[in-house]
Amino acid sequence: MIKTDKPVYLDMLHIKLPIAGITSILHRISGLILSLSMVLFVAIFAILISNQNNFNFIQESLFPNLFFKLILVVLLWSFLHHFFAGIRFLLLDFDIGIDKKSGTITAIILFLLSIFSLIFSVWFFIL
Repeated sequence: MIKTDKPVYLDMLHIKLPIAGITSILHRISGLILSLSMVLFVAIFAILISNQNNFNFIQESLFPNLFFKLILVVLLWSFLHHFFAGIRFLLLDFDIGIDKKSGTITAIILFLLSIFSLIFSVWFFIL
């Protein structure tokens, strides 16, 4: 075959990423979610500490709301996944688990840790 310098079309829907690549993408997404949610946390905290009436309003209207609980679950998953993935990437910086087999194993362990800790946290804190 003749090699050409034409650009190659890569269909991203048909490229299968390894689990370590999915872990890396989810680590970036969870970091973005956590960064953007800081505005929400600061706003709610400012309302909570302003006076007793606002505190009671937030406690009675926002905390029992199912949509707010769903947002908390997503933020909790983001934190847990970002935390465990950060530890995994720190280990990779020290050349621990750098080969393909151990990278796949640590990525699977990361997913299991984040899912099980999310289930435990939702059961313990939110329900």
